[in-house]
Amino acid sequence: MINVLLTVLSYQLPRLLVPTPHFCRTASSTAATVAAVGPRCEPPAMALLDTLMRRGVEDETEVNNAYFNTKANNARIAKYKERVERINALEDSIEALDDEELAAKTAEFRKRLASGASEEELLEEAFAVVREAAWRTLELRHYDVQLIGAMALHDGTLAQMGTGEGKTLANTCAVYLNALRGKGAHLVTVNDYLARRDAEQMGQVYAFLGLSVGLVQSGLSPEQRRAAYACDVTYVTNSELGFDYLRDHLAMTPAEVVLRPEGLGYCVIDEGDSVLIDEARVPLIISGKTDASVAQYVI
Repeated sequence: MINVLLTVLSYQLPRLLVPTPHFCRTASSTAATVAAVGPRCEPPAMALLDTLMRRGVEDETEVNNAYFNTKANNARIAKYKERVERINALEDSIEALDDEELAAKTAEFRKRLASGASEEELLEEAFAVVREAAWRTLELRHYDVQLIGAMALHDGTLAQMGTGEGKTLANTCAVYLNALRGKGAHLVTVNDYLARRDAEQMGQVYAFLGLSVGLVQSGLSPEQRRAAYACDVTYVTNSELGFDYLRDHLAMTPAEVVLRPEGLGYCVIDEGDSVLIDEARVPLIISGKTDASVAQYVI
């Protein structure tokens, strides 16, 4: 089950909200991307969010490392760099595969997972496959820093990347790897435009590799929403996902429920500071008509 969503839902959705404590800094930027999965999340650490909320009221030239361990972060990045070297070493062999052989890697990975392998064991080869698929479909190649960012997201951390480092492309590796089990991987962003743009562009990479891609937008019917959430990869805004969760808990029959019955397995929150802080200032409120007598409320 997904353990990170929106701070605005912290009271309505306690089973969904467990902020990730890790912070992986790859470059200076105010834009953060968040990813979380249930088993890899540790107890909440709100200091990072508190620090981000103070932006603009403090001297931003002063570096405040109180919310994360610099030494531990550097050690984490060093391990990621070692894995990047191994991914780069696979590039020639992956590049030699034709389109059908490359796409067949998805079925191979799923078979290995079903046989007991873990995502950690598949990570390097899976990342190499996604990088090659992105080059063939979009003519975009993941740089080393993007692979590092994707590893941080896979680990369920906050990953801070600089403007122009390609957060959108970096997401594809982590999302693909965590979508392989068929439990659904969700990418949450702040508005319909970004969700549609990324689904149309980055969706080409997933489709090339045999994964289904869904897009949840305002105005969709419950049937369309259910089909989108049932896909391997789903793009959705924070407000649409939040309201779908609330509506599901007001549903009177199973046929009205749109989210996966087993819950959310993996999620990347793009522009995490906007979703978890800026957007969280507006509460999600849902209301409906009732047939109950209103006489008791007369003053």
